[in-house]
Order: sequence, then structure tokens, then C-alpha cells
Amino acid sequence: MLAASGITRLVRRLAPAVASVLVATATACSGAGPQPLADGPAAAPAATATGSAAPTADDRDLDRLWVDLWAAITSPDQAEAWDKVAGFVTPDQISRLKATFAEQAGSRVGHNTARTTTGAGQVRIDDCLTQTRPDQVLGGLHFVGEVTGAPGSWTLQHLSLAGKDLYTSTCVPAAVNDGVLAAYRDFAIQETALAAAPDPASPLIDQLTTGAYRQTFRAFLADMKAKGEHAVPFTPAVALNGEVYRYSEGQASVTDCVNAFDQYGRFAADGRRLTAALQPGTTSLYELDFILEEGRWKVADLRMTPAAACVKKPSSRAVTVVG
Repeated sequence: MLAASGITRLVRRLAPAVASVLVATATACSGAGPQPLADGPAAAPAATATGSAAPTADDRDLDRLWVDLWAAITSPDQAEAWDKVAGFVTPDQISRLKATFAEQAGSRVGHNTARTTTGAGQVRIDDCLTQTRPDQVLGGLHFVGEVTGAPGSWTLQHLSLAGKDLYTSTCVPAAVNDGVLAAYRDFAIQETALAAAPDPASPLIDQLTTGAYRQTFRAFLADMKAKGEHAVPFTPAVALNGEVYRYSEGQASVTDCVNAFDQYGRFAADGRRLTAALQPGTTSLYELDFILEEGRWKVADLRMTPAAACVKKPSSRAVTVVG
């Protein structure tokens, strides 16, 4: 990972010289701590929530109720929307949900659910929910539903938000997690090749990057090519262990704690080192922002902090993977 200026710090480096907590009374989500959504406590979410391999008729019945519930929550004044979940939620729960999610009225919700059978007639639903409003896109909102009953008579016992508010990302869908981390590994490999033989006209740049970062990276390669220089951002021996730490629809951020290695840096045509070497035994913190564009996850920003006291995977920064 090599390029940065206002966008990143790396070009300068390489330039020469809820808990899930439920309480009895619901209040509006304002970001002031764990948010109450329905009666009773629910277990804290596991690090990874997994669902059944193939949905059954029972699963689809429950999925429909879950989707209908959120359709009603985001259309609180439409009685027919609540009629679809009559029996699944009680009138008291409806009143609390309306009060809690008043600000979410009119938003578009996307679901990424996983189901876990926790006992006879007991199902846990984990949903990494995305929400699109006229003024912003929110995502990675981890909701947990505790449901009891059977097909045709499911009842929502508890609904909780595994996070402090409705604006903080706490989860990522499994498919997104896999796609973003694959894009991160591919970027590291391709960037290493581009930096070894700088080519600002390479079509890989458009495939791997986007936005202002693309222009910064292209300019960086052009500068090295003009001077006969090259750089080494990674080596095959460096283990990549990225984790997604932020997610919203079409956007995700990756963090990685990478061991220092001798070859890192920018070099002149005669092999002279032009940048300071990384300190042996230290780690560097890499943070990359990705945007989904043209069906590919592309790097939109990159930040690298050398000699950073970061924590290797698994770290507390990683969000929960749902799916």
C-alpha cells in the first residue's frame, strides 16, 4: 500500500527525505448507550452468527414475518403493515417499537439474516441490517430477535440492538466480509507488482481503486517511473490478516496489523533506499476503505501507520460477521 497525501499518509512516508441489553421501557435511540427495543434480556451475540445451509418452509415463514415487521416499523402509520404481523408482536410491543424507531419512518431497509435454533420451538434471528434514508445510508446494524412457537404461530419474545445506537456499524454480512477481504488480498498482490515496475497506464489501477485515491496512486506511480524508482509495499512472506471494522451498504473498511519487514520502502534505480526502513519487531497499522463499484470492491482510501501498537486478528475492532 503506497499512495497517500491528503487522502493518505503513505506517499509522504515513501517520498524521499450493546453489549445487547434490553430493559423493560423503550426510549428513542439517540446514541446514548444500549438501546431498549422490547421486553426481556437476550444473550449477547456470538462473534459469528451462522444460519441453516438451505432455507426450509419453516424458515421462509419466519423470514417473511421478520421482513414484514421491519416494513411496519419503517411505515408506522400504516395500519395494514402492522396487520401483517398481528400475533407475531403484541400491541404493547408495537407501541414501544413505534416510539423507538420514530426517526426511521420512511427509510428503506435491507436484510442479511441468519437463524439459529436455540431449543425446542425457539429460534434466534441475527440480522445485519442496512438502512437507506433520504439524507444518509446506514449499515452494519446488528439486531437480534428471540422468537418462539412454530410455523403459523411464531411470537417475537425479544428484540435487541447489539450496539450503542442506530448509527454505529457493529456487523457485516458474511458474503460482503468474504468479498471485501478477497479484494484486500488481491489489492496487496497487484499493488506490489505495480510498485515493482511502476506503470501509471496500467488498467489494473481502474480495477483496483476509485475516486481521489485512484488519482493519487496513479500520480505516485508516474513519479516513480519518471525517476526510475520502485517501491516494495508487501512481500510474499508477509501474512495478511485483515478484518472488516466498518460496514454500510456499498462501503466497507478493513484494518490489518502487519509485521515489519526489511524490504519495505522506496528505492532509487541503483538500489539506494530513499525512505526509512521499518523498525524490526514492530507492526504497522493498515486501514483501507472500499467502495463497491461496477460489481467490484475498490480501494477508495488507504492509511498506513508504521510502528503502531496494533492488535492482530482477532481484534476488538472487528465487527460481527452475520450469515
